[in-house]
Amino acid sequence: MIFGYNKDNYLVCKNCFYKISKPFPKVCPNPNCLKPLEEEEAKEKKEEKSAAGSFADNIMNKNIQKQMDPNEFGMIERLPPNSSHVKEIEISKKLASKKIRGVKIKRKPPKANLDDKVVVIPSSGQYFKNFGIVTEDRITLYNKNPDFSYISELSANLDYIASSILEGEINRLILRSEKSDAIEKILYLKDNGILFFIYGMFPDKQASFLLNEMTKKLRDANRGQDKEFKDFEKLELNTLSRNFDNGLKSILRNYIQLESVMTPKQLPTVAETLRIDYVGMSYKSIGIISKIFGDELNMGMAKDVPPEQKEDLQESMITAQIEAIAANTIANTQAIPVYLSVKLGYEKFRYLLFEKLRNDYYLYMLAEGNINKYESVVEMLVEMTDTVVDNPFKGDLAPFSKLKKKFVEFFQIRTF
Repeated sequence: MIFGYNKDNYLVCKNCFYKISKPFPKVCPNPNCLKPLEEEEAKEKKEEKSAAGSFADNIMNKNIQKQMDPNEFGMIERLPPNSSHVKEIEISKKLASKKIRGVKIKRKPPKANLDDKVVVIPSSGQYFKNFGIVTEDRITLYNKNPDFSYISELSANLDYIASSILEGEINRLILRSEKSDAIEKILYLKDNGILFFIYGMFPDKQASFLLNEMTKKLRDANRGQDKEFKDFEKLELNTLSRNFDNGLKSILRNYIQLESVMTPKQLPTVAETLRIDYVGMSYKSIGIISKIFGDELNMGMAKDVPPEQKEDLQESMITAQIEAIAANTIANTQAIPVYLSVKLGYEKFRYLLFEKLRNDYYLYMLAEGNINKYESVVEMLVEMTDTVVDNPFKGDLAPFSKLKKKFVEFFQIRTF
């Protein structure tokens, strides 16, 4: 996100004043609004045209012309306060101010309400659906929004997958909202076995600031305790959550004052290429294709597994975990996963990629390297699947066996 308003790069929702950057969706991404943007703009243009037309008709009236003098818009008001034309002229003056250089209509957007379940900052086009903290023992220490309490459980599952199958530290889950088509994210920070997360739409650098502040506030909220969280009683957990909630509001107040001077930060990587390690395909929650390429994925397989069974077991494990993530995420967040990233080392990442196809088919990939290379790869794969996703899956695997062979042939060269 680039801060600083530019009318060509930004659109402001006329209902909630939420600032939206390109590409513009059809629906306002603000979770508290979600109103169609095209209808709003069409309505406003119609009202402006109507107001301008009324004014033009009025100034053609000789009686009104006698009471007005020319100015930069053409006329200046000299009508009695109770004139029936005053309202129309005031509207026209507002329209005129938009056309006169240096003249602006002051319109203060609503401030963020930190007590709302979803915290929205309209002026910068950001919102936060949830803030949470969960331990490795799956104990929820804090959850701001009860509507998204499931994120704690999902995050614990993703953390396990990140550290086992993907062999790294959980970094983020990117989602596409089914309601607004906006790209949302859950950003993570793991500190001493405790997972902090933020869910919503925001720039990476700003969220990193918030996550680091959250770790400090948790220590402050738990000051004086000398036992582990797993030993806390329910009352102690409630007290901790209330204390942290007050601390979070303090963090957000400071953040709102600072966010305008922060700059965006993209996901860094030192890699120049993307390597594909696995491709899978499913219909709803039914696995259809699963294929591992190369031997880079270890996934903690037992040493006593016979070599001839190892690949099948690995493919089954990956497929089952991916289908569970996709199904549970869609059901509970009304958003489609785009990718999960884990950090393997300094600016080195592994990705679990999701691609929704037609008729409830999904394509999955495990990859490592430069995420920017993914778009060209997935375009070719989607084109290859085009003929088999026209109809719902009814148990016939023959077309998908042929497709799997195409995948194997395609990925003889796995690096892009």
